[in-house]
Order: sequence, then C-alpha cells, then structure tokens
Amino acid sequence: MLVACGRDKEPEGKPSVSATAATPKTSPTPDSQPLKLTPVDPSAVLQGVYIYDTATGHTITPQDADYYTAWIAIETLPTSVLEGGGRAIFDAASRSWLRLDLAGALNITLSDDRKRGAVQLENNGGLRLLDFVAKTYRDLGVIGHPTAFSPDGSHLLLSNPPASFSVLLLSRSSQPVPLPSKGRPQVARWLDNNHVLIASEGDFLQIFDVSGATPNLAVDETIAGPEHALSTDGTHLAAQARQPDFGVFLYRLAPFQQLASIPGAVIGTQYSIASRIWSADNRRVLLVLDRCGASERLVSYGVNDGSQLLLARGGFFEHIFSPDGRWVAFTTQATNGYLVPSDASLAPRLVSDNVGATSTPKWSADSRYVAFARLVGGYDRCIP
Repeated sequence: MLVACGRDKEPEGKPSVSATAATPKTSPTPDSQPLKLTPVDPSAVLQGVYIYDTATGHTITPQDADYYTAWIAIETLPTSVLEGGGRAIFDAASRSWLRLDLAGALNITLSDDRKRGAVQLENNGGLRLLDFVAKTYRDLGVIGHPTAFSPDGSHLLLSNPPASFSVLLLSRSSQPVPLPSKGRPQVARWLDNNHVLIASEGDFLQIFDVSGATPNLAVDETIAGPEHALSTDGTHLAAQARQPDFGVFLYRLAPFQQLASIPGAVIGTQYSIASRIWSADNRRVLLVLDRCGASERLVSYGVNDGSQLLLARGGFFEHIFSPDGRWVAFTTQATNGYLVPSDASLAPRLVSDNVGATSTPKWSADSRYVAFARLVGGYDRCIP
C-alpha cells in the first residue's frame, strides 16, 4: 500500500514540519491499551514511489524525500509497508510518519475517516481495534480477517475461513453475524452503512440489509461474471463475462436493472483494479477493447448513450479516474505511468517510467497528485 503526494517548495508562512509524534490527549479506557507509535524517516516509507503534480507538471522522486513529510495526502491511504517488514501510518496532528509497533500483526484495515484500524494477529491471535486519535487499542475477542469498515466506522466486515463473510458491531462486545451467501463467496463490499454486496462463484450477486439484528436479503441476482467494478457511491456495477468471449455488462443495483452490454470489452486485467473505473457521476466507465489484439485501446464508455471516447492505444494494466473525474491515470504493459484528460482533449502524457506493470495509481482526495509504485518485475497479461 502507498500514500503519496508532493509539492515543489514550502509555502510561505507555513509552520515548519515536526517529526515528533503527537501526545495523546485521551486516556485509555479500562479495556484498552496504549498504542505504541514511533517516528519513521519518511524516505524509508516512500522508497520507490513516484508522485506527479497535475498543477505544476513536476514529478517528485524518492531523492526529494525532504518534501514528503509535510504534504502526504492522508485522504489517499495513510499506511505503508516498511522495508524489512512492519507498518507505518501518517499522523495528521504531528504531520509525520509513525511506525505501528504491534507484534504479530498480519493485516491492517482502515476506516474511511482514517481514525480507526483493525489488525489481524498471527497464529489465530484474534482481532485488535486501533484508535489512532486516542493512541490506544483493544482486543475484540473474535477471529477473522478484517475486510472493511462500514462508511461510518460502526461495523466491521470480516472474512472467515474457509469461505464466508460476517458483520461485527464495534460499539459493544458482540459476536460476528454471518451473511448466508450462495455458493463460495469471492468478494464482499459495503454499499453504504446498511448494505453489503457479496459476489460468489456461479456468478451470484447478493445484497444484504444489515441494519437489523438479522441480515435481510435485499437483492438476489445472477450477473455476467465474477470480476466486477463497483461505482464509488455503491449504486452501479460493471461485470466482466468469462473468457474467451469477454464482454462487460452494466447494472444499476437499486432497483436492480441491466443498463447495457458491451461485447468484447473488459473492465481490467486483474481483480484488484475494480475500484474507480466509474466516473463520479456514474455516466461513464473505463473499458479496454480488443484486449491483447492489434487495436487494443482504452475508452471512456457513455452509459446512457453508448458513446466511446478514445483515451489511449496500447497494452494496459490498470486505469482509474481521478476523484473529480477530470483525469484518467493508467499503467501499461511497458511499465509506464500515464495521465490523460477524461474528455480525451489531449494526448496521453508520460509521467513516470518503470513504475511496474501491476502498479495501481493512487490519487490524492483533491485530485492534484497521483502516485505510482515502482515494482520489480511484472508479467505478460496476454499469456493464457
């Protein structure tokens, strides 16, 4: 995971950056323990990250580490994997990177407001709830993989072995409530504070209302295929049909309705990219046509009118709208990172090379900065 943004120079009148962790103002509750956070050199966190400033046209590299501490975009994703293991978070109060010292921490999931986190401990050590404001943690007394917080942070979606999902209420001591999905569930996502979407083998799509004590099945449908991309607001879905035919089907979720089908299209090249291929207004979706063919191209597809804006040609790996919808960032088979206006008014701009074919671009919340991770190696996505 990565967090990054940058700026050319320190704005006049801004206070100097402190590298000292903020002193907790809140005492631990009886069932909580102090959370140990120690300062980390930001250059150690952000090695191999390339950041592009859309306002100035400048690229900031790891050699410019002096600029990092002050202008990390906490809205992007304030955690990073440290070299040699461990996790670091960005503390907004002290404007510094801090190492999260939790022995046996396997996975960390953050709430949308970045004030809380959930950590799975190794050897079935259970789950811990982290409070980054109070600098405390407490054991939840349950076992499972933390998948996602609800948007308001009140519930935690868990993945449970061998293959199931459950919902845990965090405001009091309780046990997870199972979600009875069809087949073998593959992915689950929050649509809003009260609804969870689960996609399962067999191309089943279910939406559960979890606002009550017992989950209520609100939608039970079959979609085109297991790989799908959910819109940012959780109201629309693009599903990719299976090989060899491919094809993308677009759906509205409430009420459930198929909106369009695009033969021969794909939403991406790997499961993890299904994040922001929808524009913020849900009127356009990013698709790849003629995948691995001579005329492979990235287009912006109009949901209502079927229009296709040609954004770029070539071999693509990952692509994503900026939060404001003005830009599309993408990576290519040639391990380069590009930026192109979403209205196709300008040709794609090479902003970073050797970023890694499987690197997912990350945007700051204000859409000014986009970051690419430099990865070692890659793979040919066109080899069956």
